[in-house]
Amino acid sequence: MLQVRTPASDATAASAEAAATDRGAPAAPRPSADTAADPIVRFEKVEKTYDGRANVVQSLDLDIVEGEFLTLLGPSGSGKTTTLMMLAGFEEPTAGDIRLRGRSLTRLPPF
Repeated sequence: MLQVRTPASDATAASAEAAATDRGAPAAPRPSADTAADPIVRFEKVEKTYDGRANVVQSLDLDIVEGEFLTLLGPSGSGKTTTLMMLAGFEEPTAGDIRLRGRSLTRLPPF
């Protein structure tokens, strides 16, 4: 099953920011409270099955806000690539909705 990892807390983000600054690298922008309420990408109860029985992606609820760094982690066959293919429009979700800045992408072609 797909696991979605985001920064665990502001403390973790702050320590990563401090480490980047120590190395002379510019710190990544941190999401503001305003953008947290309005995600750029939103997966709402997204599911995908190829055979009608086994879900490759099961009830995925995910908000991605501006400036956020996101990593999809999971073993082979857990739905990482399928999730990205659905976001890109090359695969259609079996259920749920994918939104980009509030606009549904679920039934749009990839071009």
